Amino acid sequence: MPASVSIKVTASQVRCLRRIQRSAPSARIWSRATGLLMLTQGKSCQEVAKVLGVCLDTVTDWKGRWVCAGMKSLEDKPRSGRPPTVTAKYLRLLEDA
Repeated sequence: MPASVSIKVTASQVRCLRRIQRSAPSARIWSRATGLLMLTQGKSCQEVAKVLGVCLDTVTDWKGRWVCAGMKSLEDKPRSGRPPTVTAKYLRLLEDA
């Protein structure tokens, strides 16, 4: 069994990750926050990948991005392609309907 991989985080970063976990704007950000919290608890990358249903490379990437960028690593990187055409106003109107 591989050795567990732990990352260093401050108490305030743990609180922030838990807050993000409770109210994440997307499933991807929730997964990253949850995975990072699991890594701080001494879980291995393999264990985190299995629990969250992602590949091992994804968890390893999350860890590396955390080491380099900290809290910023949770955000999605800009993606190429056509920007979304749905606006917040449209979503509110759709919800009202």
